[in-house]
Amino acid sequence: MTNHTRMTLLSVALAAFLLPAAAQNGASTPASASTPASASAPASATAPASTPTQSGPETGKQVQERKEKQQDRIANGIGNGSLTSGEAANLEKKESQINQEERDMKAMDNGGLTKADRATLQQQQNQVSKQITQDKQNANVRNTNPTT
Repeated sequence: MTNHTRMTLLSVALAAFLLPAAAQNGASTPASASTPASASAPASATAPASTPTQSGPETGKQVQERKEKQQDRIANGIGNGSLTSGEAANLEKKESQINQEERDMKAMDNGGLTKADRATLQQQQNQVSKQITQDKQNANVRNTNPTT
C-alpha cells in the first residue's frame, strides 16, 4: 500500500469519527447540520407544519428539520400501529441510504453540498415522505394487542 493511499484511508477514517462528535457538540454550520437523525430524536419545536414549499433546494437547517420530522412520522406510525415492522424497516433503510449518499456527496465536495446535491437529496426525501404517507394509510396495520 502506498503512502498516499494509506494517508487517504486514514484521513477518511478520522473524518468518519469526527463528524458525529462535531454534530453532538452543537455545530450549526450547514455542512454539519445535516447529520443523520436518530429514531428517538425529539420533535423539533421549530419544524414547519408541512413539507417546505420553496422552489429551490432546502438549506442545511431545513434538511435536518425534515429528517427529524420524517423520523418522528415513522416512530408515530410504529407507535400507533399504522406501520408494520416491515414497512418501518423499509422506510428506515431508505432514510439510511439517503443519509449515506449525503455523506458521500459531502466527501466529494470538501464537506459541503452543492445546489445540485441538495436538490437530489430533496427529491429523494420527497419520495420517502410520500412512501411514509402511503404506508401509514394502507390497510396493513401492526397488531398492537396480540392475544398469544
